[in-house]
Amino acid sequence: MSEIAAALGLVNLDAFEHHMKRAKQNYEIYRVNLENVDGVALELFDESERNNYQYAVLQIDPEIALSRDELVEILCAENVLARRYFYPGCHLMEPYRSRMPTAGNSLPRTSELTSRVLVLPAGSSITGEQINRVCSLIKFIFRKANIISEKYRKM
Repeated sequence: MSEIAAALGLVNLDAFEHHMKRAKQNYEIYRVNLENVDGVALELFDESERNNYQYAVLQIDPEIALSRDELVEILCAENVLARRYFYPGCHLMEPYRSRMPTAGNSLPRTSELTSRVLVLPAGSSITGEQINRVCSLIKFIFRKANIISEKYRKM
């Protein structure tokens, strides 16, 4: 590690608790807003562990009319910087893809999970008001999932 990187790390240590507290507050806003939305499940943190609450990860129910990729595309079109998470699975990246091309055959759960997990904007730089708007948008999308899916696939 360079001296400048070490110095930046030391300076940022002073702000770590503040950022972690804000990130947890933001995560809680997601949790409360999305806990009763059919079709999505926010990954919960183990409260017995100490976490930085850096990510707000959603799993999309495969039985819902919209896929994870469609949801990400819709959210991005609405200026929500959502992205696929744990995608592709490590077994599909180099060097594993070349060394073990059939690894996916023995990892069906991994393949299935990587097709339905996404991450929402989180951390300490997003505001509670912005998270509330993201959640309102997600609620609207899932209330209208069948209609949106039908129109989306005709495009």
